[in-house]
Amino acid sequence: MAKHSPELSLLRGDGQRLAFRVSDGDSDELWTITLSDEGFNVSRSEGNFDAELVGAPVDVLLTILRRRGLDNGNVKVRGDRRLIDFWLMHSAFD
Repeated sequence: MAKHSPELSLLRGDGQRLAFRVSDGDSDELWTITLSDEGFNVSRSEGNFDAELVGAPVDVLLTILRRRGLDNGNVKVRGDRRLIDFWLMHSAFD
């Protein structure tokens, strides 16, 4: 069984907002992560983002699970790539 890394507790910030946006051609879905000094919150809210990862559902999922890199051409990074790298590094499954 997969477990979250202990590094999950390092996912803190000062209000930075990261979005994962998926589109299958017919519809778009959005998940927003807001980092705070207490941790992070996941919602479905629109708004302004510091960083956004955009792609087809399978491509975004494989990127989040670190089975594909950000540079493979199947996902698009908008905004601060360092924030996406930070999230991926600390949210990995063990």
